[in-house]
Amino acid sequence: MARVLSPLSGAAPTGFLIKPAGVEIALGQVEGISSISLAAQTGATGAAEIDVWPETAIMVLPVLTGSPLEVLSTDPADTVAGTGARTVTLTLLDTDFVRTTQTVDMNGATAVILTGGPWVMCESMIVTKFGTGVTNAGIIRCRISVAGAVQSHMPAGAFMSAETSFGVATDEQAVIQSLDAGDNTITANPEVQFRTDGPGPASAAHGSGIIGPFQIGRRNSIFSSPTGFVISSKSRVRLTCNHSAGAANITSATVGVVRVANTLTD
Repeated sequence: MARVLSPLSGAAPTGFLIKPAGVEIALGQVEGISSISLAAQTGATGAAEIDVWPETAIMVLPVLTGSPLEVLSTDPADTVAGTGARTVTLTLLDTDFVRTTQTVDMNGATAVILTGGPWVMCESMIVTKFGTGVTNAGIIRCRISVAGAVQSHMPAGAFMSAETSFGVATDEQAVIQSLDAGDNTITANPEVQFRTDGPGPASAAHGSGIIGPFQIGRRNSIFSSPTGFVISSKSRVRLTCNHSAGAANITSATVGVVRVANTLTD
């Protein structure tokens, strides 16, 4: 059962283990607070700006009035009776920025249109039933219907989607708690930045829609930062990076996000 996190006062009873607050949040034991960790790497090289995700194109989100979405695979084994992914569960935001989940039966390379909607974001996908192959056989994508821009990418064999974008629902705020980023290039020093098309950071000092940029060092270096940026309700956030033209950049990043219910911040 979730509990409300409160300051510790006095000595702990004998035999009790006091867990750090971060551990309790990660375990879902703190009411109104949750955490997620997002990890991906760029799928394109030599791009002026690209999202940190496996696709080779920049992410184009649905309009705020919403769009229908569909799911499909590159492998016929990802079907309801196949050896790969049989069902996939998607985490979605509707036009009111209410978060919901939907499970779909896969049908290989034939797109399956999601029910309900329209949707303003697909936050993630995960395989929930599978055949003898234990995971997804092909690349599974969620995209705007029909055959529109990709919204979420699950690499073959990955079991879950890989992207660094996330949404902030109507009943919460989000804190970008950490950013770890690295790059494989020798001569380039790419930048990474968060982009938001919602109300944006709580502090107007960070500009309209852009948080950062953060400079990554040279080859195999890691940029780490406890950012602490607060993102308002009803926002969509993407992590992008700027590459030198023609450079063979592969940028990888991990983003830590804590979601806090508005009832705790009012």
